[in-house]
Amino acid sequence: MRRCSFLLIMLLAVVLPARARQNNPLASLEPVQGLVQIQSSDGTWETLTETILVAEGARIRTNSDGLAYLTFFDGIESEIGPSTLAVVSTINLPEDGSVDITLDVLVGSTLTNIDVALDSSDRFEIHTPGATAVVRGTRWWTVVTPDGGASFFTERGEVQILPHIRRPVVEVDSTPEEVEAEPMPMAAAPLQLMVTPGTSMAADRSGGISPLRQDTETPLSLRPRAAPLALRTCGDGICTWRERNVCPVDCLDAAELTSCGNGICETDQGEDLMLCESDCAPWAGEECGNGSWG
Repeated sequence: MRRCSFLLIMLLAVVLPARARQNNPLASLEPVQGLVQIQSSDGTWETLTETILVAEGARIRTNSDGLAYLTFFDGIESEIGPSTLAVVSTINLPEDGSVDITLDVLVGSTLTNIDVALDSSDRFEIHTPGATAVVRGTRWWTVVTPDGGASFFTERGEVQILPHIRRPVVEVDSTPEEVEAEPMPMAAAPLQLMVTPGTSMAADRSGGISPLRQDTETPLSLRPRAAPLALRTCGDGICTWRERNVCPVDCLDAAELTSCGNGICETDQGEDLMLCESDCAPWAGEECGNGSWG
């Protein structure tokens, strides 16, 4: 199926005019199991039951059983894990043949695999609220919790982590005319840390970095249990008889989630990104919406 996704992208590249390919570079998104949705232009969420092409700006989310394959081209793929909200923020293929791709993981997990060698002119980054992962070729996990913390685990190769250091806001009571001009200090070089196989790193939303023990913080448990692919009507807010046992987002009574609303995403109680958005939605702090990471 993933091979078919790559062929679909290549077929589109042949059919579309060169100008259209340049302005609308695409990737493919394959729903594998559970509930996988993509946000439409009017803000509603559409449930996927087959592979589609996605463009820059696509917003993707999954439920607690969800799993999807996001393929940029042969050799670069991210598995979108359960209870995940991700944004394809950049897909840019310049005329010089280089690669410029960024994926924003707002909450949840991804397992990214890069089997092609990227050179210095290429860029593949995963952005999280607390740090950015920069790679050249590897296989690694990115895990983001609802409070904005992120963890990075590598299975192969190395991942460079750049924490987002947030500068304090300085309030000035004086008018601009009363403030004396001072030379701007030279910015310090950004902190860069390397995650190698057998090690892992965590970043909080303020840019703090700390090591994790790989044996106790393994992300392998994030792989969802086997679940059927959602019905096309799952997620439309209407509970049909066919959805009773396979579409909790439509058919689960909110009263059954007694802990929903306490500010803690309790997955063991059945809460996930779609069933209890108030607890499991991504962190939205004071910097959210300012158009800039960090």
